[in-house]
Amino acid sequence: MRTFRKGISLVVIAFLLFLTFACSDSGSSAKTPDTTDAAALPSSTTTATAEANRGGVLRVAFNATANCLGYPGGLATFHEYQMVEPVVESLGRYDESGALIPYLAESFETDADALTLTIHLRKDVTFHDGTACDAEAVKWNLEEFKASGRSEINAVADILVKDPLTLVLQLSKWNNSIADAVLFTAGRIVSPTYFKANGKDAAIANPVGTGPFKFVEWERDVKIVYEKFDDFRIEGQPYLDGIEVIFMPDITTIISAMRAGEIDVIGTVNGTVVSAMEVDGLAPISRPLTSGTVMFGVMPTSNDPSLPFYDLKVRQAISHAIDAKAIAEMYKSQGWAYSNQWTPPGSWSYNDETVGYPYDVQKAKKLLAEAGYPDGFSCKGYVNSGDVKLMEITQAYLAEVGIDMEIIPLESAKENEMTGINGTWDGILRWAGRGEADIAPVYARTLTDAGVRCVGGVLHPKDVKELIDAAIGAKTFEEKVKISKELSKKVIDDYCLLVPYASVSSQFYAAEKVHETHLGYYHISSWTPELAWIEK
Repeated sequence: MRTFRKGISLVVIAFLLFLTFACSDSGSSAKTPDTTDAAALPSSTTTATAEANRGGVLRVAFNATANCLGYPGGLATFHEYQMVEPVVESLGRYDESGALIPYLAESFETDADALTLTIHLRKDVTFHDGTACDAEAVKWNLEEFKASGRSEINAVADILVKDPLTLVLQLSKWNNSIADAVLFTAGRIVSPTYFKANGKDAAIANPVGTGPFKFVEWERDVKIVYEKFDDFRIEGQPYLDGIEVIFMPDITTIISAMRAGEIDVIGTVNGTVVSAMEVDGLAPISRPLTSGTVMFGVMPTSNDPSLPFYDLKVRQAISHAIDAKAIAEMYKSQGWAYSNQWTPPGSWSYNDETVGYPYDVQKAKKLLAEAGYPDGFSCKGYVNSGDVKLMEITQAYLAEVGIDMEIIPLESAKENEMTGINGTWDGILRWAGRGEADIAPVYARTLTDAGVRCVGGVLHPKDVKELIDAAIGAKTFEEKVKISKELSKKVIDDYCLLVPYASVSSQFYAAEKVHETHLGYYHISSWTPELAWIEK
């Protein structure tokens, strides 16, 4: 087996880099000032033209499906966030720089000394059932989010309704990421009145929000239909008559539908889509993001002393053996940007002083010999069955230094079990995680004992945990930046806890007649359906 794999040349690696690869999942978080108002809200740059082209139905195709549309705490993937954006709005959005700004909220303030987050809501905002989106409604949504078992806003100990448009959230301890967690992740607001009258199952399938469009029907695994909400609070918006989310599980079908004019936007993109759109002369409508991306790489880390990966030199050897920069460059057209750390390049927490482990086969072999593996070793490589090609590239690189990795494809359910709170693994894990500017809460999900993802099989260095806590607890943004940069460097240079390949910004394509959706422009999980218009 080893003889065959060591014979795989780097020419083969280059070939594999051109093969199809699909990426998924993300989350939220970005730079958050201590006080923010609504001055930076995205607005249409072509209002007159949009007005002249009013009408039409925007058709957006995904190969992913949805499990929840209107229950607080039930929205789990960035695809679901995108799918419900026309109806279910958030308290906050992100601007072009990645900063959190108010949306349904008019402003918000944090007070580290008083351990509070104060939210001021916009007046005269109503749900599609005619009830008020006031402080009591928002309080109910946040409490329901916590009751669902989600942990993102556990630092919120109490919620006080100060007046109909003001909430004061009391924290159990200071967390400078709490505004992002509350206003964006947990801040998708639905009608409590509808929920209480109809129950959870009805709310899951029938979103009643405040958005520019209202829900019409959900034909599972086929489509979601939205129609224009005539009483939307912003005069003149939306410009479209409706939006249809269309489920197309086959990528080839999506491409054919785009070429035939049967859909207007592709909301799920992989290498096959990119190649086809390049042939058609279409450029992506999205852009590289500094937060809200997906980080890809491998995790050659173990807390089991009997495994080679427990040894720092082995982890460093694996890092040197893989030309991550070449991998990222070859996938550049799919939204990949090389990163030698967990943080997306260009984000405020990215540390330019992180050295990482440049591609160096001889150094990798030397480190393996020093660790007691002069002839290499055999191991397993676990990967989601949809990402096998990427793992084959990794396998070929490792073979060059004598590491014989057997690829073990995993279906999603098995992968989730292995990478869950109680899961463990005994090899190299293909790793995909959230890429955020506010990186400390993301690190906490994996690199601490209290984590929730890939936590059971990795090392949890004490000084890494201390830096995570210090970054989350910093009282000023400047202090948070300094600690976060130190944290990024320590995770890679001191402990080599993972081998990052790239930060991936999801690519979106639209017909030339489609304008101002802002899909993939501000954050992977949100867009601006109220501004979108179709040229006639």
